[in-house]
Amino acid sequence: MNLVEALAVGVGPRPAGSDAAARAADTVAEAFRELGLTPRFQEFELVGYEADEPELEVDGERWPAGPCMYAHPFDGEGTVKRIGESPAPVGDGKLPNFAVVAADGREVARLLTSPFSTGAIPFMSSHVHITTPPTAFVSIKDSERLADGLHVRLKVGGRFVPGCRERNVIADIPGTSSERVLVTAHYDSVWHGPGAIDNATGVEGVRRIGEVLAGRELERGVTLVAFAAEEINLTGSRYFVNEARMRGELDEIVGVVNLDCIARGEKLTILASPDALLGRALEGRAASACSIATTSR
Repeated sequence: MNLVEALAVGVGPRPAGSDAAARAADTVAEAFRELGLTPRFQEFELVGYEADEPELEVDGERWPAGPCMYAHPFDGEGTVKRIGESPAPVGDGKLPNFAVVAADGREVARLLTSPFSTGAIPFMSSHVHITTPPTAFVSIKDSERLADGLHVRLKVGGRFVPGCRERNVIADIPGTSSERVLVTAHYDSVWHGPGAIDNATGVEGVRRIGEVLAGRELERGVTLVAFAAEEINLTGSRYFVNEARMRGELDEIVGVVNLDCIARGEKLTILASPDALLGRALEGRAASACSIATTSR
């Protein structure tokens, strides 16, 4: 099974809490079974969210906007006011943040900059679910056009959906010691997004590592984890870590390699901890590059 095709094409958009996300979890579990592994589900409850398409006008011009997940509703107008900036998730850049200020001086909504340059795609704000103000995302290019005093009309909405369940998908490859290394990725996608790059590629990477290691004698065990609900503030991985801490299992985990968006771009960023494991990953990357260069000659 190729999980890029199975998730992005076979399942399609799979935001957390949706029926499609449930099918995605079953798809990943079946892929682990095909490797001869025995997958299990780590289930948890959450409040889902169904976003509406935002409507944004700036000085009478319609701008594209992406929804902010779990944002409270708003339908009104005001003027733009820059309120600060946040660090970009990748690189050293800063992302500007703006408020929409009503005539009486109250901040009634937010316009945030999408973390990536591909457009006004949906994310969460830094607030937790119950405190997220009315918010929409604009692209990096459009955020550069925003300036204090511009007139804004904004309509955002969505529904909180209680009673949803999500599932992390876990499969263990045993080792001779109780120590484990986690190889992880998330399988959910953003609103309306098929998630081929982000992050069916990462889940397929986890599957391929499992394919290489399954059945081998390992000193340390390897646990494959496909996290749910990553796109809503890393909910699935936070749940996994909190449960491991509560059950006294966190000390068994001696290393983590997380795979995200691994099949796009020209620059490879390796996410691994602790530093010793990161160093070995960098050594392996260098050795692979040398092998490729030798082959090409």
